Amino acid sequence: MKKVNPIVSVIIPVFNAETTIKYVLDDLASQTYLNSEFILINDGSTDSSKKIIENFIAKQNDNRFLLINQKNGGVSSARNTGLSYARGKYVMFADADDRFGSGFVKGYVSQIIRNDTDIEIFSLYKTNNLNNLHVIEEVNYSDEYISYSDFFKYLADGFIHGYVVTYISKRSLWNNIRFDKDIAYREDEFAYCEIIIEHPDIKIHLNSNKYYFYYIHDESSTNNLSPSEVLDSIEISKKIIQKANSKKKLTVSSRRLNQLYSNFYWRMIVVSVLNNDEKYYSLAKKNYLIYYKQTEFHTNRFKRTCQYLLLRCNFDFAVKKLIHIAKD
Repeated sequence: MKKVNPIVSVIIPVFNAETTIKYVLDDLASQTYLNSEFILINDGSTDSSKKIIENFIAKQNDNRFLLINQKNGGVSSARNTGLSYARGKYVMFADADDRFGSGFVKGYVSQIIRNDTDIEIFSLYKTNNLNNLHVIEEVNYSDEYISYSDFFKYLADGFIHGYVVTYISKRSLWNNIRFDKDIAYREDEFAYCEIIIEHPDIKIHLNSNKYYFYYIHDESSTNNLSPSEVLDSIEISKKIIQKANSKKKLTVSSRRLNQLYSNFYWRMIVVSVLNNDEKYYSLAKKNYLIYYKQTEFHTNRFKRTCQYLLLRCNFDFAVKKLIHIAKD
């Protein structure tokens, strides 16, 4: 296959993914969009991931594949390496333990070109089985062009998510932006927030099409957060809000943005209960009670009010019991 200048670069970090990487390689090879490059970053894997990729590429007559090996630096480091090698006008990301249809790349690229946008944000499926792709949940967007303020409003509402695999963007947006290697959770969301903050006139479109299957399993990072990691995530919310407010274009009230605090303090309560951590439970409860009064809820308003009343009345035993019931 003749080497061409790609229209789009697809960046895939790989770390100890020997049990799932074959699915990803097959899904990449099946892509119908030819004017692309698939940049696989082997982030210091200690299993057979590197060998599997090398053997697969050697058997393909497909010059879209590029393998880069580096010392282990984490997913943000791997994505940054991919960005430094990317040659496409557009950038997409995939993960080494997910699945996607043969129209994944073509769908993303055709939509950002057709809609003449800087960023396109797609809906997605969530699955718990990489073989039969059984759908357990969906992220659904209506087709809608959104403004700078809309993005942060929807982010605070919990309507827009930071799944890096649902975004396609112009590579030029990344000229001065990289993933923060010091952020362990929500690093993708933070990176896109930084891009949008730096480009307040950016053209963004939400897309109802779904091409991607996001794998949910017991080892998923989002299922194994500690209370301290949730607290770190709250600091990310603080940075996002402060930076977003630095632009005069933001027309979202502080009370609405405070959903980012209230929702994550509730998550911290849940994680603290499940980890039997009274120190972080007390801290989360104190701050939840404070921020509830300073928050304008547009989602889960009734639920948050019930939680507030139980905590305000010191019915901690009931709160903890309900959390364990919900977990089971």
